[in-house]
Amino acid sequence: MNLELLYPFPRLVSQRLTLSQVEDVNLDHFVEITSFNDKARTREEAIELLTLIKNQYNNFFGITWGMYFNEELIGTIGFYRGFENETGEVGYVIRESFRRKGFLKEAMETVIEFGFKQLELRTISAFTPDYNHGSVAALKAFGFKKTEEELGVHRKWVLNNELYSIEDL
Repeated sequence: MNLELLYPFPRLVSQRLTLSQVEDVNLDHFVEITSFNDKARTREEAIELLTLIKNQYNNFFGITWGMYFNEELIGTIGFYRGFENETGEVGYVIRESFRRKGFLKEAMETVIEFGFKQLELRTISAFTPDYNHGSVAALKAFGFKKTEEELGVHRKWVLNNELYSIEDL
């Protein structure tokens, strides 16, 4: 695995998106992105979450890119919870007004390619609640296969989470 490619922070570019580090100046859009799941509902909570994201990055435990379209933060995507066993867990959130426009597809293609070809991950996985049909469909479209189900508490909700995975060819 090649984690040294995470430093300096890698800037990735697709056809319409730039994936780069989330900066404090994007707080209002960041709150919009993170408030749906109670991660950060206020500017103060957003600053705390950005500090956590930076600490995880600095400790090789994850990387979160901001998805920028025409220099506007429209979502986040990244690898979370470490890279044990050469596996990266991908996660993503897109602002409501930018959903169903192909942005997730573009960001996922870019991040999956970076994960397999640059970081040399063997597996990329993603957890999603079973009711999130859009996310399940997106993962399946990228060749992810359901590998596990787990009933548990996610933040404040009891959910049936599904783990999807894809391996490098």
